[in-house]
Amino acid sequence: MFTPYVFLGFTLYCTRNQKGNFRIGLLTEKSRLRRALTRLQDQMRQMRHSSLQEQVNHFNQMLRGHYAYYGIAGNLRALQRVHRAVERYWRKMLSSRSWDGAIRWEQFQRIKEQFPLLRPKLYLPYRELQAIAIL
Repeated sequence: MFTPYVFLGFTLYCTRNQKGNFRIGLLTEKSRLRRALTRLQDQMRQMRHSSLQEQVNHFNQMLRGHYAYYGIAGNLRALQRVHRAVERYWRKMLSSRSWDGAIRWEQFQRIKEQFPLLRPKLYLPYRELQAIAIL
């Protein structure tokens, strides 16, 4: 029975890749992910009435920091989850800016094309993680 190890906010696990070789993976702990999402939502709520350009610059700065820390091999799904949550909450905040401000998804897609959010990125891919892993 394998018990996962917790290290710097990550859960370390071993699995096999498609070729059948062992692979080390790191997942964000649930409490850390929840804390990051609530922190992002608080920041978004505070910037609700700023211009779209200021909002996107600030959100991208927050996302860049999050991706830099948690962008480790095996953790891409958690990064995508954060990205989707930021998109959904940003649309919700834009919709709550005025009385008749309900923004539909089609309108929001046009806003995203003009002011794109950073996509999730692995800063430490599997090959680099393998190089520093001592087994």
